[in-house]
Amino acid sequence: MFLVLMSLQVAGQDKPRTELTHLTNEISELNNIFNEAFVKKNIEELLSRYDKGLILLPPNAPKSIGTEGIETLYKYVLANDISLKHTIEEIEFSDDYSQAIVIGNYETKGDNFYDIGTYLFVLKRKNNTWTITVDMFNSDKPTKEK
Repeated sequence: MFLVLMSLQVAGQDKPRTELTHLTNEISELNNIFNEAFVKKNIEELLSRYDKGLILLPPNAPKSIGTEGIETLYKYVLANDISLKHTIEEIEFSDDYSQAIVIGNYETKGDNFYDIGTYLFVLKRKNNTWTITVDMFNSDKPTKEK
């Protein structure tokens, strides 16, 4: 289970509160499916949540376009029994509600490995389905000097 604190105050929003709640629930469900897929080590389910033109912005690494970078990352994480859990802090919608920005926290754990940090997803809604078009994350831990 995860805590959801969301901001529905976006300039120009005129959708009824029930519609905003519905859209927010869709994104929360995406987050639940994502977390469950990690527990089940279901790489296909994880990748299905990403847009084919994904822009991945990992810390201390070059950006990657397409799902190959995120697939490589998840295969490594899952093969090394590293867990990952996302929680949502804030959701902001575009004026036409076809896109959303999700800001939250992540926690990863593994043998001799622990990290917490912040993530940002940009989501696109097409055919009543949200997909991740931009994935950016950053550790809250200080970087180690070389």
